[in-house]
Amino acid sequence: MPPAPIWPHPPGVSSYAQPGEQRLKFDESSGVFRPYTRVERYVRTIPFAWLRCANRLPGSAPAVATSLWFLAGVKKCSTFRLTAEAVDLAGCGRKSLYRALTVLENAGLISMQRRPGARPIITINTQRTGPGTEDPAGAPT
Repeated sequence: MPPAPIWPHPPGVSSYAQPGEQRLKFDESSGVFRPYTRVERYVRTIPFAWLRCANRLPGSAPAVATSLWFLAGVKKCSTFRLTAEAVDLAGCGRKSLYRALTVLENAGLISMQRRPGARPIITINTQRTGPGTEDPAGAPT
């Protein structure tokens, strides 16, 4: 026997659904249950030239670069505040993360707004304009 549902459900908590039953979600504004629709999280693709340049950088810069693109896709904005989630996604320490951010900024892949006592605001640059914007063969990336 399934556990008895709490009535009314707390905001954002779905009702209990048995196999073959429709899952419901409580709507705070109207005070009624609505059918639950699952929203897929789509994270946009990373431009190949940008990723190729990031993968050629030393240290944990490639992992940090990939996690920044993931966060930008989840937040649906190429400018966002650096969070502890970025450190967790990159799988590196805080100092290693900041070193990688400096490397990415020097490569022209990102730009950072640093503020004393606050986490930086990151902007992912899809049109690179910094040093090293050309391939060794001379073709622009």
